[in-house]
Amino acid sequence: MTHLMIIGDGPTKTRITGGANFIDGTTTFHTATVVALGEYFIARDIGFENSAGPEKHQAVALRVGADMSIFYNCDMDGYQDTLYAHTYRQFYRDCRITGTIDFLFGDSAALFQNCTMLVRKPLPNQQCIVTAQGRKEKNQTTGIVLQNCTITADPSYRPVQTTFKSYLGRPWKEFSRTIIMESYIDDLIMPEGWLPWNGNFALDTCHYAEFNNRGPASSKLNRVRWRGVKNVSTTSIQRYTASVFIAGDSWIPLTGVPYAPGLIYDPPPNDGNDYDDEDEDDHAPVPALSPESLLAAPSPIFPPQLHIAPQPTSSNLPSKPTFINNFKMFFRGL
Repeated sequence: MTHLMIIGDGPTKTRITGGANFIDGTTTFHTATVVALGEYFIARDIGFENSAGPEKHQAVALRVGADMSIFYNCDMDGYQDTLYAHTYRQFYRDCRITGTIDFLFGDSAALFQNCTMLVRKPLPNQQCIVTAQGRKEKNQTTGIVLQNCTITADPSYRPVQTTFKSYLGRPWKEFSRTIIMESYIDDLIMPEGWLPWNGNFALDTCHYAEFNNRGPASSKLNRVRWRGVKNVSTTSIQRYTASVFIAGDSWIPLTGVPYAPGLIYDPPPNDGNDYDDEDEDDHAPVPALSPESLLAAPSPIFPPQLHIAPQPTSSNLPSKPTFINNFKMFFRGL
């Protein structure tokens, strides 16, 4: 089914909950509480949850394999592997994702704007990792982009965060690509920033970049010195904006969902952003995004005041009748 829209009464009021998990015998791919597959899928004001808990290991709340899908003012709650951004183009706006290990993972072209990633308290002897992107080939047009997002501690984690280690991400597959730009990185993130998956795997071939971020853990001075950790210029970062990376201008504005097509902030002068060590191939124009280019195999994988990204209010959310009318116009325009 395509062109499906679901609207709730708010992510804390309308919640879809399940508990399938890896420990009880379900593969990671099939643990998802909700699966979105048809193109042009939109969810608004809904919470998706896997309540299995950290002891059950991999337990997906939401798996998305829908091209040109949008999630607006939604919550995705879990622990390990909360949001499986599996394939195709995906846009998340004003959402909140909670978890512990690899809780934002997959091999889609997924862009998160104005979202909040809340790290939860893990099991003893575990460490927390926000992203685990799974690009398998260099010519794939996939990756995870966080723009104007907030990475911070869940209230349950804040009192104990110094007894654990938290990282921005690790390379699930050989050409893993994650971009964090114009975002707030709170003090729970280790100075190294990124964590190896296993030994030296993908340290030279991954593509990790941070651009014009803010917050106590946003400094890049002590980041890991892998070949795959890149400096990006103001010019090259443009390829990761929504209008380019997911070709958002052609399908997002018509829905009425708030959307920033380009950079949100002016980069500060003389901050080193003019230095660029991306591979030459990374400066080539982003190819047209097609289903074939985005396909990936469904491989399972084993407080002080919070600086939360501004959330939508009744004054800046489009009314539901307006939202629905915009969506109907969007259908007619396809």
